[in-house]
Order: sequence, then C-alpha cells, then structure tokens
Amino acid sequence: MCQSKDLIVSIKKAGVSKELKRTSTGQPCKLRDSGALAVQNAYFQPAPPRPLLAGALFFWLLLLSGPFAQGVTLAELRADSTLTPERFIKSFADFKFELSRTVRKPEIFLESKTGDCDDFATLAAELLHQKGYTTRLVAVYLPKDVHVVCYVAETNSYLDYNCRKKVAPLVKCDGKLAAIASCVAESFRTQWRSVSEFTFHNGSRRFVMTEFR
Repeated sequence: MCQSKDLIVSIKKAGVSKELKRTSTGQPCKLRDSGALAVQNAYFQPAPPRPLLAGALFFWLLLLSGPFAQGVTLAELRADSTLTPERFIKSFADFKFELSRTVRKPEIFLESKTGDCDDFATLAAELLHQKGYTTRLVAVYLPKDVHVVCYVAETNSYLDYNCRKKVAPLVKCDGKLAAIASCVAESFRTQWRSVSEFTFHNGSRRFVMTEFR
C-alpha cells in the first residue's frame, strides 16, 4: 500500500498542454497507475494490439495470476541450502490466512498458499530443525484466541505467520515461555492466560510444559 499523494499527469496533444490532477485515496499503486494509463489512452488512443500479441499477453497473465500460479514446494524448501528463519518466513509473504480446525498437511498448505498460524509454525519447526536450528513450538492462549509461533533459539526470536509480510519479520524475544506469551499477547493488544510448549509429529501434539499467568 503506497502513501496517499497527488498524481500529476501532463499531456500534450495538438499543441495544447493539459494538466490533470488526480488525488489518490491510499489505493494500491497498481490501481493508481491504471488510472493514469486510462487518462493517457483517452488522449492518445493507440491502435489496438495485434491479435497474436494480445493472445500471448493474456496467456502470460493467466499463468502469473490464475490457478497455474504455484507457491514454493516442500521439496524446494528442503533442498534450499541457504534457508534461514528470515528467508523461510519471507517465502510466505503472499500467502492468505484461512482458519482451520486441524493442521493442514505441508503439501496442501504450500500448494494452496492458504493457511493459519499452526500450519506455518509446525512446518517452520520441522524444516528449520532439519537445517540445524533449535526450534520450539509455542501455543499462547489468549482470551478469545490461541496463537502458535515457532521460536528459534539461534536468532533469539520467533516466527509468526501474522508477520510474514513485514520487512523485518522475525520477532525478537527472550526464550522464556512467559516472555514469548507477553510478546504475542501484545501483538493482539490483549493479555495471555497460559502458554504451552509442544511438539508435533505425524499429526499429533505432545505438550512439553505449560505456564499460567
């Protein structure tokens, strides 16, 4: 999302200079650029593209934005020798949020590019552990929510699915359960009630320890 600003388009036609001013309302840049192009097209009225070129452009747009567009695969993540916690979470920047009662299988999560906090955290804990990191799964119980994050000891921070789009997505935090719970609760602007560390293997959770507020 870009900051609001005035968009000035200067157009000269038939020796007459016209200046058009359009005030944005905080819309995505793509929408504002489309508006500018519409103004230019209204004056210049370029010839329509050749059918072959138009067809090729449509095909590539379909590949980029349609059902053929795919996210990163499990095999690619496992084969990435440079995978770090920050590199891992940035791979999910364009994923959507969708709540589920059960943890999705990694292949389904990655292919659909849709999931929630425990889909992400359990996958992060598994893959980063395979890369040599010390990972811990932490569930924070809030008044109305339960939020799961993956703590990485080597970075003194945790990976939070809600932070996947941030420039600096790792949340720095002390490794104590209460400290992690406080950081998570603060991000939700509420208080935590309890916090648990657990493991996840073959679709089953096993709680290691629990602390209450």
